[in-house]
Amino acid sequence: MDILFSKIEESGPSAALQERRIFQAYRNARCPAGRKGERQMYKILLVEDDPTITEVLERQLAKWGYEASHVTDFQHVLETFVQQAPHLVLLDISLPFYDGYHWCGEIRKISKTPVLFISSASDNMNLDGAEHGRRRFPGQAL
Repeated sequence: MDILFSKIEESGPSAALQERRIFQAYRNARCPAGRKGERQMYKILLVEDDPTITEVLERQLAKWGYEASHVTDFQHVLETFVQQAPHLVLLDISLPFYDGYHWCGEIRKISKTPVLFISSASDNMNLDGAEHGRRRFPGQAL
């Protein structure tokens, strides 16, 4: 963690302070004090701009016992991520303002939460990009 903050501090003290606060808020939200014996519900954050896909995914995830929420402001995805403190992120590649790769990079700066890229694009897209910590997955539809 010190390595992370030393890299951030090189970009300036105000940026380092802001990143530290985001990380602290994320850590506090991620580790709430629960009651003994209470089953923890896993939280999934959907970052998808198509309302139909979002609705279907939220409904199905709720049926399976997951707490699903979605992003409504695509300029502030990271803030929603910090507030929700999800255990998993389902991230669309094509989003308004910034693409999914950008938001994956921002999430990686403060967290190791698993991120699954989702896309409804039917063309053969370039999904290469280990710079965001992505691993190759077979190209079949889920």
